[in-house]
Amino acid sequence: MGKAVLTDLHLAVRANDWALVQELVDAGATNFDARDSAQCTPLMVMAQQRDPPVHLALALAAKSNLSLFSKKRFFAWDYCKINNNYKLGTSLRELNAAEVSSADPGEHCEICGERLRPGRTKCAQVAEKVANGTETNPLLVQFFQDESEAASKFDTLPYHRINNMGKLRKELTESMCTVNTLRSVAVELAEAQAVSPEEAVPAREESIADAAAAAHAIVAGILERDDHPEAEPIVLGPTDMAAGLRGDEAVARHAAAEALEGFHIIDLCCGKAISAALLELMHPRVVVTCVDKQPPKFAPHFGPRVRYHILDLLSESFLPSMSAVIAEVGRPTLVCGMHLCGALSAKAIELLHVEPLVRALVLSPCCMPRLGGPFSSPAFFASPDQAEQYRRWFCRLGEAAAAAPGVKVTTRTV
Repeated sequence: MGKAVLTDLHLAVRANDWALVQELVDAGATNFDARDSAQCTPLMVMAQQRDPPVHLALALAAKSNLSLFSKKRFFAWDYCKINNNYKLGTSLRELNAAEVSSADPGEHCEICGERLRPGRTKCAQVAEKVANGTETNPLLVQFFQDESEAASKFDTLPYHRINNMGKLRKELTESMCTVNTLRSVAVELAEAQAVSPEEAVPAREESIADAAAAAHAIVAGILERDDHPEAEPIVLGPTDMAAGLRGDEAVARHAAAEALEGFHIIDLCCGKAISAALLELMHPRVVVTCVDKQPPKFAPHFGPRVRYHILDLLSESFLPSMSAVIAEVGRPTLVCGMHLCGALSAKAIELLHVEPLVRALVLSPCCMPRLGGPFSSPAFFASPDQAEQYRRWFCRLGEAAAAAPGVKVTTRTV
């Protein structure tokens, strides 16, 4: 997205000065697609106003790029819907549909209608750097060389929302880290004969409501204790591929990839769902469930093996909804959570307590819980050192995970 520019037209629309807006539109001496700090064009700002003149909005729309979206990935007609400007929203959708149908092939996504960025994607640029040796990040090298078939598909139309993003290198690195950890966990489970994707589904002995209440009591009780945790950190987190892949790395990597096939993977707070995209491309028999409270405006156009659930982990419906999804899929399940902030990590651990089909949790905790809030203890904040505060939180999360029946908890670092 471009640099923020606040124009006179933005200001006139915000002030509801429709006479000045008409004058600026008629004069044409402005950038109608300039974006403010929220990446909103003047038309998007107008769509957020109460009862804007429809004729004036349509005149502005005729000079604007309707396929642009804001930082929240809302189009102008999305803002119309949010602010009950239904008539204007319908007209803008119709104008955009006409623009897409008359555009040259390749300018817009044929699936969603979004305008595609011209030129080579960020994915293609990173792939070139890997090929010529200027990119040495081992996880990116693994993706673009060892997983070259998946990488080539990643740079295609269904993934246009993520293969051209600004922080692609960072996001791909973290997602490859998550995938590798899931693979190594699947290997460990198979070697311990703890789980097979073909095994029978265990039955829960209590209702989901009772199980959720019990899990919350256990997890909250551990996390909110006011004693100082002294144990070493013991939560499971992302690792690089070297862990668990001694000896013939190529053979071990293939075995790790095969071990993951047949599982159900749940990606909590999935964001742009890059991990899900990699799992879809690299594991043809894996079923993936993406979970996030935001609608899938940033997510790729997935195939049938990936489902997307709009769900807040902190809501009361989280555990019952996840239990229903897990039962519907009917496979042993691995849950991953990258950068789960505060209480979100605790909710992921509750899922581990509740669901017998959840066989592993790959958790990368993020920031601390709010002082005085749920799952928080004064003991976490007794030290003024932020690193020590996080260590205490990290340790206590490990205790909460280890309290789940039959769970062995380990730590891995990148």
